[in-house]
Amino acid sequence: VKQLATQAPLTVRLSPDSKVHNRGQRVQITIDDVGGRAFYLVNVAGDGTVQLLYPVGNDPPIFDKPQFRLEFAVREPFGADHVVAIAAPQKLADLDQTLKRLEGRRSAGQVMRALARYMQPGARVGSVGLYTSP
Repeated sequence: VKQLATQAPLTVRLSPDSKVHNRGQRVQITIDDVGGRAFYLVNVAGDGTVQLLYPVGNDPPIFDKPQFRLEFAVREPFGADHVVAIAAPQKLADLDQTLKRLEGRRSAGQVMRALARYMQPGARVGSVGLYTSP
C-alpha cells in the first residue's frame, strides 16, 4: 500500500490523533478530494480480516461530496488495523468485486494483490494505521 500511495497519494487523516484509542472512544477518518470519483474504503484488521467500509449496500460507487468522513466508536476486536482508501476517475469493477468477495475473510494479502492488479491511471491511494485497546 505504501508503494502505491507514494505514486499517487491520497491523504487519509485520523482524528483526534494517531495514538492508541480505547473502547468507546469516538474517532473519525477523513479523506479529501474524493468528489466525483469512484471511492473505496477498506479496513484490514490486525488478524487480516477484511471489512469493506465504502461502498456498502446502496452507497453510490461515485462519491458526490468533496470530502468523505466516517465517525465511529472503538469496539472489539482490538489491535492494529490498516484503513486503505482508493479514489479513481471511474469505477474499478474488478477491485469492487474482489473487495466484496473478501468481506469478512482473513485475506489481507489478497487485498494488497488486488490493489496492485486493478489500479488504473489516475487512481490515488492512501492509508492510515488505527490502533485500539480495551
